Amino acid sequence: ATVLPNRNFFLAMQYDGDAAPWAECTLILPAVSVGFLGQFAQDLLINTAQATPLGRLHHAGVLPLVGADAFGRSAELMTSMEVFYLPEKKIVFVQQRSPVAKRARDSFLQDLVTWVKKCAFVRVVMLVGLDAADRTDGQISGSQLRFLTTPAEHTQRGAQYAALKWSTLEPKDPTPAYPDGTFLPGGGIARTFFHQCTENNIAAVLLTFFTWPGDNLAHAQLLASHVNELLQFIPVGESGTVAWAPPVSWQHLFGSGFDPSLF
Repeated sequence: ATVLPNRNFFLAMQYDGDAAPWAECTLILPAVSVGFLGQFAQDLLINTAQATPLGRLHHAGVLPLVGADAFGRSAELMTSMEVFYLPEKKIVFVQQRSPVAKRARDSFLQDLVTWVKKCAFVRVVMLVGLDAADRTDGQISGSQLRFLTTPAEHTQRGAQYAALKWSTLEPKDPTPAYPDGTFLPGGGIARTFFHQCTENNIAAVLLTFFTWPGDNLAHAQLLASHVNELLQFIPVGESGTVAWAPPVSWQHLFGSGFDPSLF
């Protein structure tokens, strides 16, 4: 069966219409990918910046999810895709907590890119976890951060990335499945989203980080730090680091500790 495009992709809590006043804003969103790294980093960014809940994104292909507010701020229920806003810094956050059904990915991406264009975001930043088991020898040591920019983003902000001295994502040898050599192992929809942003002349960057399933919260903090290094919207302390505020939902993320008396 075909999943049809969704006419009510954004469900606003404070603004009417499909595109709130975000024409000068940057959008940050995760890709459901290896180790949920993008979502964990997004949790840190939203909670530390104290971004305001603004609405929800809805698509029939996103697996349904509901629960208590992940940030413990209100009695509002958490759903699979939520939108937050930091008006003083002109940043919009999307948090996605469940994956898209495989047969609905094309429809979801179509709606997502259409919404991004309608909102006229000046920049899109996607956070992606990549499978560390698929690294090349040259990627094993050093920083595990890699980035990839669309032509529009490179034209507008190439000098900024050069100043940061980050490593671009190394291309692989072209194959029938990856004719351009863009290989994002475990990156979910990130590769297709990137190509659609390129085709639609959207200024976008993928911030990727090699990780693995399990307790990768330290990697999430590193990825969040790189996002803040790029956008500079969370104050940095005298030590040069951010005092990250993990959300209350992280308290029992991996269960309780073991009883030492057992050994």
